[in-house]
Amino acid sequence: MGKVFNERTVVRFVFAVLLGSSIYLVVLLGRSASDPNPGGYGFVLVKCLVSMAGLFIPAALRRWAKLTIPAGLVIMYACFLFVGVFLAEVCFFYVLIPSWDTILHGLSGIGLATVAISLTGVLNKTGPVKSGFVAFFAFLFGTASGAVWEIYEYIYDSIANLNMQEYMADGVPLVGHAALVDTMTDLIADTTGALVMAVVSYLLMRRDSEWLTTMQIKNPGRTESDTVQ
Repeated sequence: MGKVFNERTVVRFVFAVLLGSSIYLVVLLGRSASDPNPGGYGFVLVKCLVSMAGLFIPAALRRWAKLTIPAGLVIMYACFLFVGVFLAEVCFFYVLIPSWDTILHGLSGIGLATVAISLTGVLNKTGPVKSGFVAFFAFLFGTASGAVWEIYEYIYDSIANLNMQEYMADGVPLVGHAALVDTMTDLIADTTGALVMAVVSYLLMRRDSEWLTTMQIKNPGRTESDTVQ
């Protein structure tokens, strides 16, 4: 089982899936030359290409920044790209499962809170840290990142005339509370996911003071202990 789900296997699998999807989308773009609005294929293609490039980020950080990144963190990152780009965009899970966007936001809250916990390995320069502080930092990081994403969606909608925030229905702008439902649902899901991970991490750190060290991104030049108090 470990050999099947090791980091290299998972990353290569996700890369191959995204590469195949990109080729498929290029073919669709070629066939839709007469389509008055082929931009949907192009938008998904860009997401696939950016995600493929993103899979190289952990290796680049290990090589050029000399960071030690936990394999579990990389696997989680690759899996999120798989469900967030391939399943959501290429396989139309956004359409097939109406709550898919909310599910992704909840997972992203968990994932971003986990990233925050991992970053304490390079951000902390004072030795052991309080488990409560780490959990609180994870919660704030996950929640704030969700808010930044909503700002990005708002800007992109304004520039590209899209409907990422679902503020329109059949091309007609919604009014009042209805126009806020998608954005607020996303923020609530982000916050819930971050809160869940913060609580779980706090309990794990209280049970095992060494758990944090297994989650952290490490800088080999550091000598301080990063166990929790």
